[in-house]
Amino acid sequence: MIQFPHLQKGQTIGVTAPSSGVQPSLHDMFQLSCERMKHRGYDVICGETVWQQEKAKSAPAIERANELQYMMTCEEIDHIIPPWGGQLLMEVLEHLDFSSMQKKWILGYSDTSALLLALTLKTGIATAHGPNLVDLQGEELDQT
Repeated sequence: MIQFPHLQKGQTIGVTAPSSGVQPSLHDMFQLSCERMKHRGYDVICGETVWQQEKAKSAPAIERANELQYMMTCEEIDHIIPPWGGQLLMEVLEHLDFSSMQKKWILGYSDTSALLLALTLKTGIATAHGPNLVDLQGEELDQT
């Protein structure tokens, strides 16, 4: 049975980059996305992979997998939204332990779709094909 986590103000969003990270020239733009989410009433915890980008990925596959695994098992993090997609998320999947992951909402699109599909099929946790964190930097969000 599919299980649907709910995003509510006061909860914590974990941001990890299982595919592409944010290159230094875009850190200010990404920081704005985090600040806007905090202003909307959410706590935001960013992993180390978010702030890195080299050769089409944020970090080696095992580092990306370990950070995602940590966020999926950490009691303090309620939901996960990557900064954006990329190209090499597929490298991470073989390193994940889906059986130990908690029921958390993961939101994203592009390369993140590979993770969303694998997580839902292996755990029954619903995921959402929708905006990545960078897409949420506007002053206002639409109702969807």
